[in-house]
Amino acid sequence: IGGTSGQNDDEAMIEGTLWALSLEAGKEGTLLWQINFMPPKACLPLAMAPRQQTTISGPIVDPEDGVFLFSEDETTTRWGYDLDTGELLWTSEPEPAMNYYGMRTNIYDGKLFSTGYSGELIAYDVKTGEVLWKYVAEQVGFESPYGNYPVGVVFIADGKIYLTSGEHSATQPLWRGPNLRCVDAETGEEVWKMMFWGAGMSSGSGAVIADGYIVGLNYYDNKIYCIGKGPSETTITAEPAVIEKGSS
Repeated sequence: IGGTSGQNDDEAMIEGTLWALSLEAGKEGTLLWQINFMPPKACLPLAMAPRQQTTISGPIVDPEDGVFLFSEDETTTRWGYDLDTGELLWTSEPEPAMNYYGMRTNIYDGKLFSTGYSGELIAYDVKTGEVLWKYVAEQVGFESPYGNYPVGVVFIADGKIYLTSGEHSATQPLWRGPNLRCVDAETGEEVWKMMFWGAGMSSGSGAVIADGYIVGLNYYDNKIYCIGKGPSETTITAEPAVIEKGSS
């Protein structure tokens, strides 16, 4: 899948295009489809945008769900488009202000997961833009200047979303409270968490998973941790069951 993002601002309106080429054996390079679309309007014209790069990011293509996506950090807004027609499907409400520093996108099981410095994990229906649930990494005390702990998705496995927290240039001592977090992808409920300051907040940086084991570098003690499932059942017995008062 390839194409161009187009331009839509006070300077110009230029359509973008997307196309797909087959990789099937014997059909390599065959054009499968091609669509044109008008991208969402950027809040700043290209000449005024930071580093003269459009403020609109995208398109991110989700072929499984038939959607492609744009986002804009300056307005913390997202847009979803129909991959068959190029028509706009939905526009999100602005996300929390701290996502100005980056709106990270992950797609899994028909859901778009948004994370960033706001400390919120927001689950959208990727086809409709409906907010399904939110998970908030609330800070302990007042050490994080962002209000919550910034979070990013490091991987998704077995219907669970795994998040780490970090910061571009963390101060010392490190904040207390950031965790490696496991969140149910269907409900947004927290499954478990542990004290962990990851080496990053994006896929492949804060932690990785393979064969049922999580491995990551924890900045709190500069040790590499390997985390797996514990015993399926623990039984504890104590004898005698009753100790009479006065006995040793």
